[in-house]
Order: sequence, then C-alpha cells, then structure tokens
Amino acid sequence: IWSAFAEAAATAAQYLEDGHFALDRMSSAYALAATAGASPGAAMALHVALALGVSVAIAFVATRPWPNRIRLGAALLGAPAISPYLYAYDLTVMIVGLAVLAPEIAARTGAATRALLLALVWCATGQSFAVGLVAGKAAEGEVRLALGAAGYLAVLALAAAILARPTRAAAEGRTVSG
Repeated sequence: IWSAFAEAAATAAQYLEDGHFALDRMSSAYALAATAGASPGAAMALHVALALGVSVAIAFVATRPWPNRIRLGAALLGAPAISPYLYAYDLTVMIVGLAVLAPEIAARTGAATRALLLALVWCATGQSFAVGLVAGKAAEGEVRLALGAAGYLAVLALAAAILARPTRAAAEGRTVSG
C-alpha cells in the first residue's frame, strides 16, 4: 500500500508542478505561494515547511493534558494543511474541527472575534465560488491569487491564538460554574 501511496503522491506533485490544477481554487500554502509568483519548487518548499510546522503543533497539542475535545479539534483543524492538493471541499474537515472546538472558542472570545472567525472560514471555503460567479472562469494563462488558502491560513492562526488564551471565566477569576 505504501508504494502505491508514494506513486500517487509523486504523480500529484508532478501534476501540481505542471499546472494541471486550478490553483486559484485551491486552499493550500503551495497554491497561495504559486499564484503569488513563487516557482513550483519554492512553493513546495514553503508548503512542506508549513506542513511540518502544523504537524509539530498537532503533535504538541496531542501530548498535552488537555481535554480530548481540544486535541481532536486541533488535529481536525490542522490536518488539511498537510496536503498541497487541497480544495475548498476538503476543508469540511476544518469545519468539523471548528465545531468540535466551538465550546472552547466561545469560552475565550466575544461576538466580534467569532464573527471574524466566521468571515475567515467563508474566505477559506466560499470565496473561490463567489469569485467564479462574479468574474467567470479564469482565462487561459490568467493567474488569480489563491485567496482561499490565505483564508485557511488565517483561520489556523486565529484559532491557535484563541485557544492559547485563558477562558473568559478564568481571566475574570471565576470558576466555570460561577
């Protein structure tokens, strides 16, 4: 099975490098870097660095004595970042992660931060559809920035910042029941 996986990964990497995928509709760091003008090699190096960082962060969270909800949510939220072949429909995993983390997010944020998170989720998952409706399909050779990738990376960063905060109750010196 691993040889088949390695072969499929190599084929997908070659297809990415050859430009066979609509990068502007993708949500990966690779797509963002490539549509911003980076060479395929540089875009992949940036993506691999981010994927390794996310993997380390997931491993760190998994080893903490935190509630399973936080560990599972963080893994679901970060896992899509590992693949350079990432479309908006793959981000349903991110949505499940945010749903698992919703009680933790609500305990640490106000309405404005939650609204910002929701807007970033839309940027990650819905903006390419909206751009396609408004601007139509990209013309041959036209490169549009992979804004979905920027949205997803912003969701990751904001969620990490939120989870690093104490709950509002703890910040106010109250117990959870108080």
